Amino acid sequence: MFDSDELLDIQLSADFHAIFKAKDKTQQYPATLSYRWEGNDYSIELELELRGNFRLENCSIPGLRLLLEKQKTGLFAKQKKFKMYREYLLQEYAIYRGYELLTEQSFKTRLAQVSYIDTSGKNEPW
Repeated sequence: MFDSDELLDIQLSADFHAIFKAKDKTQQYPATLSYRWEGNDYSIELELELRGNFRLENCSIPGLRLLLEKQKTGLFAKQKKFKMYREYLLQEYAIYRGYELLTEQSFKTRLAQVSYIDTSGKNEPW
């Protein structure tokens, strides 16, 4: 996952209308993550959590955490969870990447182009 700096192209599908309306950080929401890697198509069932206090109250799209079952194959093999950011993306990415140069005790990061698909049909993909 983190051996490359190549931009990931992934699709995240969930009932975002219900998730963003509820804004419940204690809840887990079903979702599907789809991507193509090394010529193969992958689709992973997972759970989403909302994260952040300020973003939850003030941003149209709050922070998300992806909760994965351990995958045996594919790009997400052996990964458990990921934080998804939208606001201040490039600034935060640059800070995390710089911190990786200083210590091994840093979070690993990689940029992704994410297509969000609202399975409720109430919002256009973004």
